[in-house]
Amino acid sequence: MVLAKTLQKNVSCYVTSYIDDQKMTEQRSYLARHLRMVSLQMMEAGADICSELDPDLKPTWLSLISGLGQSGRTTVMDAAREMNVSHVHAQNILKAMKTVDVVSATADPDDGRRTFYALTKKGLQLVPKVEKIRDAMGAAVDDIEKETGADLFAAVASFRQALQDKDWTTRVKGNLK
Repeated sequence: MVLAKTLQKNVSCYVTSYIDDQKMTEQRSYLARHLRMVSLQMMEAGADICSELDPDLKPTWLSLISGLGQSGRTTVMDAAREMNVSHVHAQNILKAMKTVDVVSATADPDDGRRTFYALTKKGLQLVPKVEKIRDAMGAAVDDIEKETGADLFAAVASFRQALQDKDWTTRVKGNLK
């Protein structure tokens, strides 16, 4: 009887594993959906964590506040490059930060088209909170890496580089032939 139950359990595990492998193979085609779900979950949790530490703090501001804490000032173009976002998106983030007095804006005396943004007193008070969040996020990523044995950040970085070398459209269309 014990042997029969053991065999049944092993067969059940094998079938479940096969079905999971088959599902995983099918789902690989929808990688963007899965990455988006992970991103949304992390951003939602990040918004909750940020608002608990400071009602005005937004997760999209973390890297910018951290960078301004080190460099002292930035421009829209520099912020866009640093965050790897569009000029318009960086400008919108800086405007939102200015609205709640986290950054100040000063026209460049040498080039009136350019504006320098710097942390205000309120923004400087956020720097230690941002560092605390950044460290906690890093530790959470480390925990997940240890738990799963997968370095997702390294994999995504490699994947992004591969897509820069040969974009997604080219790859998919090449496989449609």
